Amino acid sequence: MTVSNEELVKRIASLEAELATLKAQLPKEEKPFVPKPMPSFDPFEGLRMPGNAVKPMADLIHGKDAPKFDKNAWARNSYPQPGGFGAPQDAKPTKEVKRGSGLVEPPPLEGPIRGKWSK
Repeated sequence: MTVSNEELVKRIASLEAELATLKAQLPKEEKPFVPKPMPSFDPFEGLRMPGNAVKPMADLIHGKDAPKFDKNAWARNSYPQPGGFGAPQDAKPTKEVKRGSGLVEPPPLEGPIRGKWSK
């Protein structure tokens, strides 16, 4: 069962033609949508200025009289918050809930907690 060289060439050509038609029937691969990155707004992009022009502008923000960073400002200006676990040891017991009705009177509203720096 020998096959001549010409028959092999014809079979290969027919198989390649069939392969080409089958590849044409395949759906084309679509690239997934990748949005372009959003450019950040920079009003000074591409701005070039000499140093003697930039110095007065920087002094407006970080001048000699500008307030320095204060690491204790939060402690002075914040409202104190209750802390700890549970009620204090000397706390009075709360009033008892009346059973049966299912309704409980809400406690009266209190004002905001004032710290000693919030006068």
